[in-house]
Amino acid sequence: MHGGTLSGACYETTPDGRMGWYEYFARKGHAVYLPDQVSRARSGFNVTAFNEVGAGVRPPSALPNMFVVTKAQTWPIFRFGPSLGTAFADEQFPVEAIDELAKQSIPDQNVEFQNPPSINFITQTRLAELGVKIGGAVLVGHSESGVYPEQAALQMRPASED
Repeated sequence: MHGGTLSGACYETTPDGRMGWYEYFARKGHAVYLPDQVSRARSGFNVTAFNEVGAGVRPPSALPNMFVVTKAQTWPIFRFGPSLGTAFADEQFPVEAIDELAKQSIPDQNVEFQNPPSINFITQTRLAELGVKIGGAVLVGHSESGVYPEQAALQMRPASED
């Protein structure tokens, strides 16, 4: 499961064009699923507010809040360096590929879904359901989604145990 402002596509390749975890595990003979958090990327979200603003039915102020990480914010958040363009001396991320990383970033609408059932709980539940459906899984997550695999695994149990 991808981290904040990303999608499952971040596992397809590295920003500098090397093989991503998706291909690595597939080449090792493992089935690989790249889900997106509920309301993000291929998982979709309710576009009604955007359509209504576009049609002039609602004012632009009615658009939902989105969280977007800029390139400048990426440097300290991902610990590339103290500020945009200034890498730490021992930085191992290929900082020349920062523009490619920025292309993977997508707006995060999850800030709109903080009331129960939270979008995080729905994502974890759907991840657990997928794991059960395919007969078990190794779940991987990072950053914002680091806890999702653990929470999904705690929910996973065969239907016969209900």
